[in-house]
Order: sequence, then structure tokens, then C-alpha cells
Amino acid sequence: MIVKIDTVANFIVGLMIPKFIFLLLKWTSEFGGAAAITSRLKEISFDIGMEEGIGVFVLLGILFYKLSEYAFYRHYASKIEREQLQQKLLYEEVLQRIDSYTISKSLKTRLKSEYIIRNY
Repeated sequence: MIVKIDTVANFIVGLMIPKFIFLLLKWTSEFGGAAAITSRLKEISFDIGMEEGIGVFVLLGILFYKLSEYAFYRHYASKIEREQLQQKLLYEEVLQRIDSYTISKSLKTRLKSEYIIRNY
């Protein structure tokens, strides 16, 4: 099984950035231990409650996952366009080049469909 770099990076970004934000908030708390966790979760939810604070971090995880997904898409789309212009690749060569990337099947399909529609 080949690990696709975009899938791994999306999950890492979606999980680690909200965790890092939470740790920064916890470290800057004037409380320690469980009181720091509880107070920061309540503060992040605009003083509604700790459960809603957890929901905010879940929402941040989903948001960062989608932003990472879009960033990978834009990176590979611009890479394809740049390679096509520099190397003067033909239509089929571009599609074969997309197949050669170690990215997920969904991203390959999205890149191919955009390329086909753009050059139709």
C-alpha cells in the first residue's frame, strides 16, 4: 500500500494545528492542570460552556483539513500548468503526468477533470 502524501498531510494539519492552538492557550493560562483546561475551553466558546469549546476545536480541525486540501489542490494545479508551459506537454502527456503523482485518487480525478474542462 502506497501512502498518499496529500492525505497524510491533510490529517496531520487537521489534527495538529487545533491541538497546538489549544496547548498554547493552556500554557498561557493562569491556572494549572484541569482548571486550565476547563477555563480555556470555556473561554474559547465565548463563555458558553466547556463542551462547546471542544466543538470549537473540532470545527477548527475540519476547517484546517479543508484548507490543507485546497492548498494541495492549488499547488498541483499550478504545478501542472507550469510544467505544461515549460515542457510544452501534449494533452495525453499531462494526463499521464497527473497519474504519476503520489497523491490520492480523489485529487487526481479533480485535477484531471479541471484540466479536461479547461482544455475542452
